[in-house]
Amino acid sequence: MKKIIVIDDDGSNLEVIGLLLEHEGHQIHGFFDGTDLLKNVERICPDLIIIDMMLNGEDGRDLCKMLKTHPGFKNITVLMISIGNKEHLIADCLADGYIEKPFELETFTKLVNSYL
Repeated sequence: MKKIIVIDDDGSNLEVIGLLLEHEGHQIHGFFDGTDLLKNVERICPDLIIIDMMLNGEDGRDLCKMLKTHPGFKNITVLMISIGNKEHLIADCLADGYIEKPFELETFTKLVNSYL
């Protein structure tokens, strides 16, 4: 069982993603903002983190870059997720990949599993 943290300020997105990944056998920890992520990432020791690019008052890319430049967290795989094709915007935050919303359920789970 892999541990995955999902950060999204939209509760319905968080719920859908959580249900999809739990169905795949993963343990999901969902948070609404970066503060909760930073408080819990060390305790959870996730195998993967999925961060929505646009959070209320926060840029998910800043969270990603903070994680990827931290010695204790830099090896955690981070995927950015956002509406539309914004993959070109993630290079500077050092994300390992990008998921475009809306997504097909099967495509989403296959992509996430490929990073695990």
